[in-house]
Amino acid sequence: MNKRTFEHPDNYRENEEIRSYGKLLRRSQFVVLLFYCSVISPSLAQNPTGGERNQTIDSLATRLQQNLHDTDRVNTLNVLAWEYIYSNPDTALYFGRLQLDFSIRSNNKKSEGQAYNLMGVSQWVAVNYP
Repeated sequence: MNKRTFEHPDNYRENEEIRSYGKLLRRSQFVVLLFYCSVISPSLAQNPTGGERNQTIDSLATRLQQNLHDTDRVNTLNVLAWEYIYSNPDTALYFGRLQLDFSIRSNNKKSEGQAYNLMGVSQWVAVNYP
């Protein structure tokens, strides 16, 4: 005769708990994925549009025309150059050289190093190695 074996009731409860935990885990993974796709992913893709970028450049250029302290002028030149670094590396190199001149005149070693870094990156982006 063929005997049938039945699971013990305790094993049945354990299997149900494992199944319910698996469902809960899948739901939580889905919720995390949904949150990432709806909230985090779009915020990572937000780059300044052409108009916003032009406004930033215009405001920095206007600031340079004002009577600024040497440190403020050097910092403004640095930010302005980094705005141009990928779109127009030659202009970034120009502002980097201006920053270097002001840094040497004001004996600001930190901004002098930033200017050399900026000039190197602009040369690298433009693929113009000296």
